[in-house]
Amino acid sequence: MRVENQAEFDAAIAAGEVIEIYTDGAFEVRGESMTVIRTCDDSRPTIYTCDESRPVICTCGESRPTIYTCDESRPTIYAYGESRPDIYTCGKSRPDIYAYGKSTIQINLRSNEHDA
Repeated sequence: MRVENQAEFDAAIAAGEVIEIYTDGAFEVRGESMTVIRTCDDSRPTIYTCDESRPVICTCGESRPTIYTCDESRPTIYAYGESRPDIYTCGKSRPDIYAYGKSTIQINLRSNEHDA
């Protein structure tokens, strides 16, 4: 399901849909969500994984998302194509990160959630 704002994003999570982001907005994953999120085309969204969420985030095409993994979230992040995600890990988050193709990942480690 293609989403453009947080309300549509939350509705897609509640419906168990695969979420596709083509915009540059900010989106927050909360609770114990285990949704699948795709950043598409040349989008530059900001994604926050919070609480104990476990989303699967796939960065595709030439997307350049900024991903903050916070609290005790445990996202799995896949970078495909020529995507270039910037990933910031905060708190006790534990992301699993995989890169394929010509993707380039920048990982920034933070010791305190409030640094993000």
